[in-house]
Amino acid sequence: MLKQQRSQFVIVTFPAQGHINPAFQFAEHLIRLGVHVTFFTTVGAHRRGMIKSPPIDGLSFATFSDGYDDEAAPMDDAKKQWDQLKRNGSKALTDLIVSTANKQCIVYTMLLPWVAEVARELHLPSALLWIQPAMVFDIYYYYYNGFADVIGNDSDDALLFDTVTGFAITRKK
Repeated sequence: MLKQQRSQFVIVTFPAQGHINPAFQFAEHLIRLGVHVTFFTTVGAHRRGMIKSPPIDGLSFATFSDGYDDEAAPMDDAKKQWDQLKRNGSKALTDLIVSTANKQCIVYTMLLPWVAEVARELHLPSALLWIQPAMVFDIYYYYYNGFADVIGNDSDDALLFDTVTGFAITRKK
């Protein structure tokens, strides 16, 4: 009888604490469902101790170099940083997936659209793990669907909230 293979997920996260924590919590939920999770982020995030976890059965870590392994990236050339993150991350993710025999699903956090491109090229399913409050998602939706002027120009926060969300705000006098 053939041994059943465990489903495998790769979670790719931006190397910042606000992305790593919710992605790691999601990984723990998946592991409880019986899947194997590979947590994939930069060498620098791993070295700086952003991931604090005792060994968990069903979890492995993989890292890639974004060019800033021993230090925080300088803020003088953001475009260069993003280009390096995309270039190095795309190659490392492709290498990781190709080296693994199990079929995988890729989950990624915000600011990493290149992960979806890699998944598409490899014919694998992918999903964005939304780590922001639902209200932020709502604002993005309205911004890109006809309300950019209202959101960008309105100085009355209460009016903006009512216009975009449909909720009325009451104020104490």
